[in-house]
Amino acid sequence: MEAAQRRMLIVAASLMVSFSAIFVRWSDAPSAVLAFYRMLFASLVIVPIALIRYRKDLLAMGREDLVLSAISGILFALHFLAYFESLGLVSIASSTVLADTAVFFVAAIMVLVFKERISRRNWIVMMITFGGCTLIACGDCAVEFGILGDALALASSAMFSVYAIIGRKVRRNVSTVAYTSVVYVSAALTALVCVCVEDASSLDCGYRNILCGLGLAVFCTLLGHTVYNWGLRYESPAFVAITTLLEPVFGSVLGLFIFAEVPGILVILGSAVVLAGVYLFSAADSHRHHAHGNKV
Repeated sequence: MEAAQRRMLIVAASLMVSFSAIFVRWSDAPSAVLAFYRMLFASLVIVPIALIRYRKDLLAMGREDLVLSAISGILFALHFLAYFESLGLVSIASSTVLADTAVFFVAAIMVLVFKERISRRNWIVMMITFGGCTLIACGDCAVEFGILGDALALASSAMFSVYAIIGRKVRRNVSTVAYTSVVYVSAALTALVCVCVEDASSLDCGYRNILCGLGLAVFCTLLGHTVYNWGLRYESPAFVAITTLLEPVFGSVLGLFIFAEVPGILVILGSAVVLAGVYLFSAADSHRHHAHGNKV
């Protein structure tokens, strides 16, 4: 496959992932129920593959890798719960943009926990991006529970960042399929526990909601995130990371045409600032790692 075709597939994956907001809006099931069906259907696809073709990898996983993978799955499920709840409170543009700021939470964790350094340029980019988040929050002040929706989107991004850091550590020793199968099962069980705590009867939510969960699993997880992971084998992390910035754009356009949802001017301006900040930070971070790799 030529490079141009690979990149088109990765861009198409970004479109698939952007349908997440649409499926959530179409559903009237509780967030935990929707997250459970999403991870259940994804598990029904990935787990048989892991058991048949990657059984040795699963059996070779050490206790630490199993525990970390299970914790990663818990965070993955909570990320979905917070993101889905956010979509019920604020615009698709606000929620998807703020949920796409994980790179900054990763940077903060690397500084506070692993004592890594961040360049002065990236600190400035982070401050400008924070200003963009403030604009979005100001734009959502007029919406009832708007600030809560923004906070939930940021919380989902923070949980995804920890999930990503754990995944990077575990996948040094474990194949992607083996790791993913444990994560998906753990996420499905976590969502199921949340459902049972709230109201177990809500699992019987009707065909439309179950189909929305299936759509999330097929389009967003399998045709979206799986293609991202595949693309990382051939393309630079910077290209894949920057391509994910199309998700809020696609999501907002879909929201405009399907739900006639027009974001406010402050949300649009803030979103542009945040997306530009994420782009600049991701590109600079990728260049730094590439330079470091060349030295090694």
